[in-house]
Amino acid sequence: MNRQGEDKTGYYYIYKDIYMGQLISKRVQELDIDESRIVSFFSLSISETTAMYEEKSIDSRFLLMWSKLLEYDFFRIYSQHLILNAPASGVHDIKSNWKSGMPQFRKAFIPKSL
Repeated sequence: MNRQGEDKTGYYYIYKDIYMGQLISKRVQELDIDESRIVSFFSLSISETTAMYEEKSIDSRFLLMWSKLLEYDFFRIYSQHLILNAPASGVHDIKSNWKSGMPQFRKAFIPKSL
C-alpha cells in the first residue's frame, strides 16, 4: 500500500468518503458485463442504471441487487467503515442486560464499544 487505502490494483478505498457508484462501475468493468444484462436484471432503463455509477450512495435494495449481479459484497465496504471509525472503548455505555429486538448474528463486525 503506497497511500492511504491504495492497494496493489490501484483502487482507493478511503472508507471515510465512499463513492459506491464508482466502485460498482469498476466492478462492472472488471467483469465486462454487458449493459443489456444489467438493464434486464434491474428492469430499469440504461440511463437509470448508468446514473447509479455517478451516485455517492445507493439505495439498499439496489445495492443488494448489485451485490448479487456482480458477486461482490458491497455492504462490506460500509462494515469496514464502521470498524475503522469505531470510537474508543467505553465511549458508549450500553447496559449489559439489555436485549435488542434486532436480528442477532454469529459474527459481530461492530466492536462492542459501539
